Amino acid sequence: MNINMFKGTVLSLLISLGVIISITGCQTANKNIVTEHRVIKAGDKVTVDFTCRLKDGGIVMTTDADVLKDENKAKAGIFLPLKEYEPIPIVAGSGKGGPDYGKLKSLENEILEELSLVVAGMEEGSSASFEITSESTLGLNEDERYLSLSRVRRQPKKQKVNPVAFEKSQGRAPVPGDIVLSEEIEGVSITVVSVTEKEMEVRLEAKEGTMVYTPLGKGTIYDAGDYYKIIIDIHEGQLIRSGVIVGRVTVVEEDRFTIDYGHPFGYETLVCDVMAKKDRTANEKEDKQ
Repeated sequence: MNINMFKGTVLSLLISLGVIISITGCQTANKNIVTEHRVIKAGDKVTVDFTCRLKDGGIVMTTDADVLKDENKAKAGIFLPLKEYEPIPIVAGSGKGGPDYGKLKSLENEILEELSLVVAGMEEGSSASFEITSESTLGLNEDERYLSLSRVRRQPKKQKVNPVAFEKSQGRAPVPGDIVLSEEIEGVSITVVSVTEKEMEVRLEAKEGTMVYTPLGKGTIYDAGDYYKIIIDIHEGQLIRSGVIVGRVTVVEEDRFTIDYGHPFGYETLVCDVMAKKDRTANEKEDKQ
């Protein structure tokens, strides 16, 4: 048998035994091994950069300060500011974020818990968009879940305040007759009526119908004699953030409204753009322990 015939016979034998297919499969597997170290696995310590929005586009939480500089990207009413805008460390696949507050789930904690689950299986450094939701908070009684608040806030026209606070804000000692105009609300001013060593009396003046912003949303000022009343504009379905807890307005009456804190996202689904990187220093430190 000449050498060419021998090569042909060996090749036919290899094909018939499926060895060529096996070799091809090994080459593909080797290619996967090259990028395997970049895949984020459950238990990996990672840092995440993300921006989460309501479906209407309002930003709820972000680690990217530049996103907030874009005036076209509005903050949602429940936007949660961070002390530092930088990647946040989590453990992939753990379903753990940060501490909750009593039985209620905090907005930040729940977002981080959901992100810890979705980043497992991602390739580090790649970006992906996910919809995240959550379950209703279990084990809450009526008093823990619902909060009834007044829609009306009262502000006396005459008030006594500390003169030191006035001096710090204005850069000078108060003098009777001084008028301080509000920099934020047109039509609102404070007039110094009298000053003693320990206290000063001021008179609040506001144009009726002036719109103001309160922690619970927009409100309108009305003259009520010795005081001004601010009626807060509240509607059913409105989301409200109380510290780190989010609720949804379920009942609105003439003078009161009720907030349901039974769901960490206020029964909304968030859309999150996420990019994760392995925290190699933290992972290596854990491996050595």
